[in-house]
Amino acid sequence: MNIEPAQPARDLVVYASGGGMRGIFGAGALHALAGMGLRDRVRAVYGISAGALNGAQFALGSTMAAAEWYLHHVIEHGILAKATAVTLLRGEDMVDIPEAERALAHEHLVDGDALGRCAFPVCFGAVERESLEFRWLDARRPDAVRALLASSTVFPFVHDGVTIDGATYIDGGYREGICHRRLRREHPHARLLLVLNDSEYESVVRRVTVSAALRLRDERLAAAWLDTFDRTPQEMAEALADPAAFVIRPDDRFAVHFATTDPAVLAYGFWLGYRAVLTQRERLALFLAA
Repeated sequence: MNIEPAQPARDLVVYASGGGMRGIFGAGALHALAGMGLRDRVRAVYGISAGALNGAQFALGSTMAAAEWYLHHVIEHGILAKATAVTLLRGEDMVDIPEAERALAHEHLVDGDALGRCAFPVCFGAVERESLEFRWLDARRPDAVRALLASSTVFPFVHDGVTIDGATYIDGGYREGICHRRLRREHPHARLLLVLNDSEYESVVRRVTVSAALRLRDERLAAAWLDTFDRTPQEMAEALADPAAFVIRPDDRFAVHFATTDPAVLAYGFWLGYRAVLTQRERLALFLAA
């Protein structure tokens, strides 16, 4: 009698946060996690903004392609503009979404068909422009790449947004940062693996600058973003206290900002993400075995 080998329990939900080029940290961490064989235990992958790209590549088993995106394609194609306090206040475009879409398609960096055949759901977080409601866009669709880009459209700094099924979407980061509460509600019994690109979420300068820029363009969005920003520190504390959650985040050596394009700084950021997993390997093993 032939006995099929036992399949690993798919009890792990992976979340990858955003942050522009700070996503290079998450790319390194997910590369290390993929090398540990964790994809076999994944129930679902969620990502927002830069984390949408990182999460997609983790789901596809092609995590080095995410590193290529930050280290090569974003710079070569001029996808990311230099972000300063002045450009924020002017509301200037920070991300060239049409060029990003062309680059992703031309370089075949994200295989939309393969995402559609993935053994588990892959979802990108986005905010519906009119209602400001947060929604997960399931990548198992013909226009998976556009769903990924919708999650990364930092309105009003990319003014048009991305249209999916007749609705216009912008960056999911306006309504979610850590995403612990939302994912715990949706997966009450799962183990949550949260890959974050910020060591802390309290910054008076960031709060004042971004909220002022948003208020000049859209009062409702400014209020929504402030609500998200102000509740994130408490949500971080809840995630760290959750015995069924494991948080991976950078330490003070991580010097990548939203618009960093220095290849050496980015490469070091990728290594820090990779190392953050390896140095916690024993604790992660205990978390997964509990």
